[in-house]
Amino acid sequence: MIPTFPGFKKIEISDKEEIENFTKDFPPYSDFDFVALFCWDVNEKRRISMLNGNLVVRSTCDITGKEFLTFLGTNLVPETIKELLKYGRKEKLERELRMIPQETTNFCSDPSLHLKIKEDRDNFDYVYSLSDLSNYTDSKYLKIRNKYKKFVKEYGSRCRIKEFNIEDEDAQNHLVSLWKEWCDIKEVYSEKEGIALKRLIRSASSFDLTNVMMFVNEVPVGFSINCVISNEYAVSYFTKTSFSYRGANQVLMKETAKILMSKGCSFLNFEEDLGLPGLRGAKESYRPTLFLKKYDIRKRGLFQYLLGVV
Repeated sequence: MIPTFPGFKKIEISDKEEIENFTKDFPPYSDFDFVALFCWDVNEKRRISMLNGNLVVRSTCDITGKEFLTFLGTNLVPETIKELLKYGRKEKLERELRMIPQETTNFCSDPSLHLKIKEDRDNFDYVYSLSDLSNYTDSKYLKIRNKYKKFVKEYGSRCRIKEFNIEDEDAQNHLVSLWKEWCDIKEVYSEKEGIALKRLIRSASSFDLTNVMMFVNEVPVGFSINCVISNEYAVSYFTKTSFSYRGANQVLMKETAKILMSKGCSFLNFEEDLGLPGLRGAKESYRPTLFLKKYDIRKRGLFQYLLGVV
């Protein structure tokens, strides 16, 4: 059972049902999706709590590793913010609450609260229409469509795409072989992403995942790991393709979209770009239907408030 604030507990598989029962009433923000919460706890510092009927996460930045507080909910929001900011100062965490969903910030717009609320563009969740991704017919997909056609022309007859069981040993070997190609990027984020992937593989039996593998000449060239979380939404946790096959990503995205649509989904949350230029460019190229916006919140001093400093 999730403890009452200021009590916290480590995120465990046993918390899955309780967290999902809470988050089902909100848009599918990736920061509060159980699979993402659990798998991205790469340094095992994340903790959860309940405050005023809101889900609080003592989390860590995927890039810097610094600890911060965030929460999801609409109950007594100003009071919750005040209490968390006070706790954060005491614990010497980041001075602001981070990744606060828009549904929550809608309840703290009163100027008398003296809050500085700032968009956190680096952590907006990208949401795509699966119908759009499954056909690429719209003019906005011209570049994507061209890459898709080039791949199909060169490799189409030798390409095979299928769902796979992530618990299968052969499938895990395929994942590892593809992942090694990405490890060479030498980014801190890539190292942490690798740890997150391993955590997911180890706990896969606890999740209802939809996994897609792409082969050329029976050699794995791409995979995606996803989860259907409602009648409308799926979340994509990992999507990787070999750099050696131009257009492979476009093919994998389209075929994954078709599979998720066959399971009743209409939209795909592709998570955030973390402000990484390459990742942002790639995610923007698929033309998101909307963003799930998040915000940073901090307390403004009275002097700043009187001067109108934002």
